Amino acid sequence: MSDGKILVVEDDEDLVHMLEYNLTRKGYATMTALDGLDACYLIEEEKPDLILLDVMLPGLSGFEICEIIRNHYHEEISDIPIIMLTALGSMENKLKGIETGADDYIPKPFTLKEVLLKVDRLVCKEKMKKQMNMKVKNLEAREKQQTDFQSMLFHELRNQLLIIGGYSSIAQRHELTPEKHRHYAGVIKESSCFLNSLVEEIFLLSRVETGEYPLPREEVCLEGITQQIISVLLQQATEKDIGKIFNKFYRGENVKNKTKGTGIGLYIAKTLIEAMGGIIRVESKDGKGSYFKVVLRDLYEIHD
Repeated sequence: MSDGKILVVEDDEDLVHMLEYNLTRKGYATMTALDGLDACYLIEEEKPDLILLDVMLPGLSGFEICEIIRNHYHEEISDIPIIMLTALGSMENKLKGIETGADDYIPKPFTLKEVLLKVDRLVCKEKMKKQMNMKVKNLEAREKQQTDFQSMLFHELRNQLLIIGGYSSIAQRHELTPEKHRHYAGVIKESSCFLNSLVEEIFLLSRVETGEYPLPREEVCLEGITQQIISVLLQQATEKDIGKIFNKFYRGENVKNKTKGTGIGLYIAKTLIEAMGGIIRVESKDGKGSYFKVVLRDLYEIHD
């Protein structure tokens, strides 16, 4: 692993070789472009971690390249650190370089030590910035996840507690026949089991999504598990809105008021399968049902 990719844009080949040699010794991977057009192509394709950019180049000047980079629509390119290396050492040219977006400006002739120190400083700064941005994105994703969980849990808890409370109140206020007593007790137990199962699913999903739960590996009979799932869900397998069925908390309009559920079953299945390096797909035809395909790479392939 290199310490980063450095693009050297310079038309003096002797200077290019010297910079390449010393940057490689420092642990960097290097690329070179001898004119402005080649530089733009490499920047787009390779997305280097830093650019050493000469000002006087064939095709496009360093100032023009710098402006193109800073106005790029993709942040991964527009934020690339740039050090200008040029024989144009006047204050006017230095200010122009800074105005077009260069992070630093080193007039020629320069000492190699100065260039390497500034390269190290800017590459390190950019790595720290990327790490911080990644941490912020992870925190935002986890915060949104927690908000989604809390909203869904509150909704389901309220619904199930209303059922439990309602049937308990009726049973407390009225004399019930043994048959109704068994029925009410069954409804209360069903709601309690549903809540317990929901909490377990959310807890598992949260740990898998955040990478805190290494999935255990064990030998299983996929055919037996599949048949068991089919037998349990056969009466509920009427979902036809294929485009969204793997989305978190999604439930089709035609089953929302007919069957119980939280809308995370297939999302959990997709999350677990992808955590094991697999994929899941679904196809559906009117009157023929749905076809789910699960592929566990390098392990098994099953069709149901």
